[in-house]
Amino acid sequence: MDLFEKDCKPISKGVIIGSNGLIPSLMKARFGVDGVVLLAETDNSAMMNENITDLQASIDLLEFIAKFYKIPIQNSFSQQKVDEITKDIDSKRKELEQEFETTPPSVELADLNKSLYI
Repeated sequence: MDLFEKDCKPISKGVIIGSNGLIPSLMKARFGVDGVVLLAETDNSAMMNENITDLQASIDLLEFIAKFYKIPIQNSFSQQKVDEITKDIDSKRKELEQEFETTPPSVELADLNKSLYI
């Protein structure tokens, strides 16, 4: 069975950022391992509301993988639970943003000429 027979669509251009793109690229470059990156389409309304976590897209992807590879993954999330978790994540994000805005920077102005390493 081919992935493209199951509602998967290859992308012809674009950028995959973070470990979603880094890990497959490194595996190919260093070890010659071919791979595929499976991404779930994010709900546009979630993105418009700056909700960077689309839990439903993650669940949909896991359900697809379970069905395609015949892996017994049980979904224990109801739509009510998904909505509850999404609201909780959004609330935590807003709290962190507010805390970030009200917390003074820990770097002194004199230190700005120095290199900072993370």
